[in-house]
Amino acid sequence: MTKKGQVIGIDPDVRLVREAEKICRKEHLSNVRFKVGNVWRIPLDTNYADLVVSHIVLSNIPRQFDAVLEMKRVAKVDGRVAVIDPAKGGGQYFPDERLNGLFEKFHKAFGTAIDKGWRQKFDMPAYVENYHLRIPQLFLKAGLADVSLNGYLSTFLLCDTRRSNKEMKAYLQARLRLWRKLEKRNKKCALMGGMNEEEFQELFLRYSNYLEDLVAHPRKIKQTPEVAVVSRVIVCGTKGRSTSC
Repeated sequence: MTKKGQVIGIDPDVRLVREAEKICRKEHLSNVRFKVGNVWRIPLDTNYADLVVSHIVLSNIPRQFDAVLEMKRVAKVDGRVAVIDPAKGGGQYFPDERLNGLFEKFHKAFGTAIDKGWRQKFDMPAYVENYHLRIPQLFLKAGLADVSLNGYLSTFLLCDTRRSNKEMKAYLQARLRLWRKLEKRNKKCALMGGMNEEEFQELFLRYSNYLEDLVAHPRKIKQTPEVAVVSRVIVCGTKGRSTSC
């Protein structure tokens, strides 16, 4: 009988940890559990895990090298450390030029607002452009071996015929619910980041109407060339015996 593996998720926000636990119970994932902690002080023993992974963390925090050292500490000898972080490239397109323009302003404003919040909370006075390019150097400095750099491009096309209209309709309904649920938060961030109230209100209504129309008329889905592209880098390294903590 093969021994069952275990996955441990760690996040500093106790609310997200509780929500993740609910999802796992609903999905009957008995080999997944969660802890409250952060990447500088991972609540696990030294030489504990076969694989330690951070996902979109390093580019959003200060003291990145300390974080890599802590991930290395938790990894077993001959275990792997991996970092997944955003890379430049990609984008989003709607077949509505005004909606494209409004979303571009919203994303810039939202990013500015979130960036301000993170900088204040974590004392990050200087933002480093293209930080993902520096991660392999951090791995080597930390004493990790067999460092590799890979990447992936996640692509989405709404009218892709490989997905059924039923599947896409459910996806669009979920997007619409989330968009409405986060209206107050999105508006607050948009205004904080420099978007004016009239622009945000137009964006909210135009995007809501766009989604509502597709949900009400699913035949339009296969004629709607909405595109989303996201790029990531994946940096991996091995904890050798000579570098073990």
